[in-house]
Amino acid sequence: MSSAPVRFGENSLHVPVRPSRRPTRAVTSARRQLLRAQTEIEELKAHVECLEHSEGRLKRRLAEEKELVKDARVEAEESLAQVARVEEKIDEMGASMDALRRDFNQYRGWWLTENRSLKAVLREVPKHLPEPHKPLIKRTNQQVDLRADGDVPACPDDLDVLSEDLPDTVIMEGVIVNGSTIQQHEESSRIHDRALDQVFKANVSLRHRILTLEHRKGCLKSQIRLQKRALTNVTDKAAKAERLVVIAEERFQEFEHKIEKLTDEHYRYCRWWLSEHQLLKDLLEFVANPSHPSVRRIMSSSRERFLTFDTDSAW
Repeated sequence: MSSAPVRFGENSLHVPVRPSRRPTRAVTSARRQLLRAQTEIEELKAHVECLEHSEGRLKRRLAEEKELVKDARVEAEESLAQVARVEEKIDEMGASMDALRRDFNQYRGWWLTENRSLKAVLREVPKHLPEPHKPLIKRTNQQVDLRADGDVPACPDDLDVLSEDLPDTVIMEGVIVNGSTIQQHEESSRIHDRALDQVFKANVSLRHRILTLEHRKGCLKSQIRLQKRALTNVTDKAAKAERLVVIAEERFQEFEHKIEKLTDEHYRYCRWWLSEHQLLKDLLEFVANPSHPSVRRIMSSSRERFLTFDTDSAW
């Protein structure tokens, strides 16, 4: 028994084909790419945040190093200024010491001359004097014999790179719709493409930001190293200045001691000279021959020395 073929005409019944609800391979691949790109964006953002925190720490550290350098430089300058002040005082004391030494040598020379004059005049005084004047002769002899010659004392500015604000990139989340038609799948593909394009732009911007932050981080580290070297140099300079201060103060104390000793010697010889000048003046009254040339010369030189003597400056 044979069957007749089925024919479909214009009035035949059409069986509808059920559209597929499964996404196409392109949409699935785009979804995976978008997820990977978003994950990478989050990692890049975390890296940028870490670099920004690191930059903040480095800037604070650089500011601290600069402050230390500034303090050390101020300390060194103060020490050098103190050295200059002490040296200036030492120069003034040196001038005072020269003046004292001149006066000391002058009074010592006057005393030696007056002492020799006393010895010469004593030889001209008669052996036998009235009893009231004998103590004067005795005192003169004692002074001439007891006094001996005294000893003569005898660093780059901050690299302030303008931070480029990260553009606010809005990543459009692609809504994957299981299209029921080819047009819906194509629309979903276009949405994913736009989202991937935005993610790519954000990725490029973040990588550029990372490169900028890495560069600034390197510059900050370089500046910190420079500041550390500057701090070492300034600290050494401050230490040398402190040693100079100690040396200058020791010299100052030494000069003070010398001036004090020289002043005492200066006054001592001045008192001795004045005492013997008065003795010589008293003793000349008993000279047998006052008109003798040697006696007249002694009298004249003694009087000249006394007139030269400046009472105000000496006492």
